[in-house]
Amino acid sequence: MELSYRKGEATSVFRLIAKNAMATSTASEFKGKWQHLARLLPLNSASEVDGMITLLVKVLDNVMAHPEEPKFHQLKLSNGAVKRKIADVKGGLEILRHVGFLRSTDGAGEAFLVVEQLAGEERAPERAARDAAFGGARAWLLAQQAAVAQLARERAAARASGGGAGGAGAAACPAAGAPLAECTLAVRMASGATVTGAFRAGDTLGDVRAFVAAFRAADAPPPVICANCPHREFADAAALATTLAEAALVPRAAVFVKRDGKVAVAVTESLQETRAVDRGREIAARAKRAADKKAVADARQQSIESFRADREDDAQRAVWRKAANVRAQERARAAEQEAAQREAALLAVPVAAAAQDGGGGGGGGGGGATIFSAGAAGVSASSKKSE
Repeated sequence: MELSYRKGEATSVFRLIAKNAMATSTASEFKGKWQHLARLLPLNSASEVDGMITLLVKVLDNVMAHPEEPKFHQLKLSNGAVKRKIADVKGGLEILRHVGFLRSTDGAGEAFLVVEQLAGEERAPERAARDAAFGGARAWLLAQQAAVAQLARERAAARASGGGAGGAGAAACPAAGAPLAECTLAVRMASGATVTGAFRAGDTLGDVRAFVAAFRAADAPPPVICANCPHREFADAAALATTLAEAALVPRAAVFVKRDGKVAVAVTESLQETRAVDRGREIAARAKRAADKKAVADARQQSIESFRADREDDAQRAVWRKAANVRAQERARAAEQEAAQREAALLAVPVAAAAQDGGGGGGGGGGGATIFSAGAAGVSASSKKSE
């Protein structure tokens, strides 16, 4: 299956992804969606992140290495490995969507994640832009994989030594196989949307504010982070220097962004553009699916009509053959009757002549009897002679 993208939008979003992914090296430097993705990964265990990133890198490599092969441009969500290592891992589907994969379904309702197949020389510039984006995403994924592996080793060493550090206690040292996040925050934005992120117990509320600011317009004033029970506002420098553990937000909590006339809350332009591109691609995908469905229906109707025409031709030829057979049988019967009539006529001529001769008088009859008697006597004489 192939989806139809608007070329300008696809190229611009791929360049944006490449710029965001390649221009930064650590999670704290990411902006917008990339920072959100970096904050999602620790919500999983180290083994889940490692398996997900390994498969994602393989997917990106296959798309870049095989631009002409449709099978490398789609992922079936019902596939066991895809479901277990990507769909069921927090951040897996979000990463694929962020690099350009789009959810789609086939005629049977099977769900796929599909990226456009940019084949041919005429689409080489778009393919180069996407390869750059995929290369940046690949580098980011490998960096995250290395960071997660290092964090897992630190956690294992901390468990072996008898606990966590920094006063965080057990929260700083989760059990093996548990999510890596020491603190999970659900941040309700002023727009009503909720964004979830993973943090360390030693991260400050200033780090949370930087995370929230990445989702806002560049010219928006700094957001004010608030928490309830009791109600608190973290706006001044002293409050922003408070760690999450000191603010009693560990291991999980919900905070929100204050909404008043001084704070201009808006979704960042890059996210707005991404949503617009996603909507355009979904519309194009629906149109493509409708066109494919119509093409299949037209081909099926054409096949049915061709089959019907062949059947009608066969039926007409059968009628012609039956009529020819009937005419041949009728001719054969007529010939037989004519032959029988001729034979009967030939047999009737001697009988009629004999009947005419017998009606000539008694003398004639006696003569006939005499001839027969003479013949019989001759036969008897011959028999005796031979004896």
